[in-house]
Amino acid sequence: MKKRTAINLLALLLVVLFEYIVIEWTRVYGSNDDVVSHVGFAGTIVSIVLAVIAIIYSYYQNFAQRRDSSLLGQQLENLRSVAEKLAREGADLTTVKDQIRQSFESMMRTERTVADLGVRLAATESAKAAQEVSNDVPRATEPPIGNREAVARLLIKRAGPSQQSIYLLICAASERRMSTREMGDFISAVVEKRLIAMGKQDIASVLGHWFDGILTGHVYMLASLGIASYVRIEGKDRWCLQPIPEFIQSMKETKLETVAPDALIDPGEVAAAIAALG
Repeated sequence: MKKRTAINLLALLLVVLFEYIVIEWTRVYGSNDDVVSHVGFAGTIVSIVLAVIAIIYSYYQNFAQRRDSSLLGQQLENLRSVAEKLAREGADLTTVKDQIRQSFESMMRTERTVADLGVRLAATESAKAAQEVSNDVPRATEPPIGNREAVARLLIKRAGPSQQSIYLLICAASERRMSTREMGDFISAVVEKRLIAMGKQDIASVLGHWFDGILTGHVYMLASLGIASYVRIEGKDRWCLQPIPEFIQSMKETKLETVAPDALIDPGEVAAAIAALG
């Protein structure tokens, strides 16, 4: 507080001293016409210099304002582009969510079909066993659906694009002795490549692993139904899945479905990728 008071007093003394010098100088030289003329001329020169500085400063300010306006316009355009990109990505995510839901519903329908076939198969085998034990004459009933070949044909008949892609790979893997891990890596790579080509790099890896999980589920399903079995790969400590011939033949005779451009997987692309393996 004392330091600030001292500074204020010093400033006041300097102002008083400056006023005294100006007044004294005016009193001494005020009657001198030459001095007054020189001072007036100096004032004119200073006014001109200050006017030029003001003009230059105003031009600089106008330039800076235009530059700032241009930068602001560019930033607004960038924000608009980001907003449009976010809107497109939001629409893409909505589409992907709908496709995942459709694939899940298709898988659930397939699961219910398989469960129904399993129940009918068990009932048919029980009926056959009872007939063999009792040696009764078979009655005229509806022909049973109780064999692996019929189940295989029905699975392929009701398969959607995702299931067709997986069944194609399973059949090709059995011929090429690909392990289940190699099948998972293959279908993940095909899905990721398609999504990247569609501009969906952010979700390509996640959905690739998701289809790897779907493939694993179908492998377990076919093995549990007896439609496919595990075969040891000769010379390697790995196993591949070997479907029954009826399953492979039915898949060869099946017409691949055409999918929309934004579909997550395309059986045609999977077939082309398999053909590229040689």
